[in-house]
Amino acid sequence: MDFEGGYQLEPAQIAQRLIAIGAADMNLEDSDDHSDAPTVDAEQHAERLAAVKAAARAEGVDLVLNARGSISRQALTASIRSRWPRQRRCQRSLRYVASST
Repeated sequence: MDFEGGYQLEPAQIAQRLIAIGAADMNLEDSDDHSDAPTVDAEQHAERLAAVKAAARAEGVDLVLNARGSISRQALTASIRSRWPRQRRCQRSLRYVASST
């Protein structure tokens, strides 16, 4: 289930809605369409992933999370690549993995 950036819902609301429709997995992007910043802070997103996972487990469902890093899309331009070097993108991704297991 592609859940974009979470539609400004709280983690428990995200988990409840996905469980209600029978979803077993979801994509949750680190983008923020309601901000001037292209992505949310990596630590903040990692905490959100962990909270969604915990909320689903509290409901008895081990929801599979795909933590999508939107920065890979933005990295197509040279200006973004210079601001988001590969090492930084990898660090973000590894942080998301650690938070959602």
